[in-house]
Amino acid sequence: MGPGRDQSGKWHPYEDFRWSPEFAAFLAAVDRQSASAVDLILNGDTFELLQSTDGNCAGAAAGLGCTEVEALARLERVLRAHEADVKALGQFARRGSNRVVFVPGDHDAALLFPGVSRQVEQALAAPAGRVEVTASGYWSSADDQVYAEHGHQIGLSAHRFESWPSPFVRRGGREQLARPWGEAVIQELYNRYEPRYPVIDNVVASGIGVKYALAADPADIGDLAAPLVRYLLFTMSWQQFRMELDDGEVQPPTWDVAQVRAQGPSFLVSSLPDDDRLKPLAAKALADGRLAKSMEELGDDEIVAVCDYRAAMRRARRRFEPAVTQFQPRGPVVAECPRTTESRGAVFDYF
Repeated sequence: MGPGRDQSGKWHPYEDFRWSPEFAAFLAAVDRQSASAVDLILNGDTFELLQSTDGNCAGAAAGLGCTEVEALARLERVLRAHEADVKALGQFARRGSNRVVFVPGDHDAALLFPGVSRQVEQALAAPAGRVEVTASGYWSSADDQVYAEHGHQIGLSAHRFESWPSPFVRRGGREQLARPWGEAVIQELYNRYEPRYPVIDNVVASGIGVKYALAADPADIGDLAAPLVRYLLFTMSWQQFRMELDDGEVQPPTWDVAQVRAQGPSFLVSSLPDDDRLKPLAAKALADGRLAKSMEELGDDEIVAVCDYRAAMRRARRRFEPAVTQFQPRGPVVAECPRTTESRGAVFDYF
């Protein structure tokens, strides 16, 4: 839920939640089918507190996010814009023994400010204990059989907070949200292109829509090119999620990090498939010398993650899994990273 409609009554390009009647019908159906005894888990990014029509928070220039006061102001604007949705959630929470639980995501990490979480709970006007913002950053059922988290903390995500679920930094006597490195990269591009292409931040996986915007409206994005390449390589694919949930019947190979480093920054460009819409921009950034620093800054664990990504993409393309690759494969598959000698053989044929 974001800024709602603009002054003309049209949906603002930043608004991603435009289905109030359907949402109310969904809540009514869930309540009816569960006899008013259900936990409704809103698993992150319920509120758009990251992107705002008022621009960046004051700490953005220093690489920081909002203060609690700034986050509260953003939340109050969102609650006003989505009065009907908030009312429907409140009515749901007041029926029977229903509960509504908000799990913070990267777009609404500000919910972890105590004042912001209180404002959400008060807005739904439900009895005590019926609305909760999870201070732990995740939710699990009373019997520990169901676990829910938003996902931005998994692996080496570009949206990962280092100190989750306390994603705050204190500077100059005031507390502000930390700002994951990937957020600054992708948000600047969303702000630039979303007014023309409102759908670009609704394409899974995160960042894919930016590729299409850049292809439709090619431009030199300058110093953003290198961090964008890195960002997209650290956006976890469905295949990587599948790896996280594997039952362990086979072992992933061990990549030869030294050989990878010897490739230099060309490794980053070669990690993109030939038909990737970002590849021409990445190749230009390489030719301009903009990728050298990005390659030097990669830790060994990050190189392993990119190699896992390449292997996952290779497998998806070889198996013609467009649901994983998000497009019909064209051209050669991405080459696998070099393996260490001891991780060759059938037991390591993970991909």
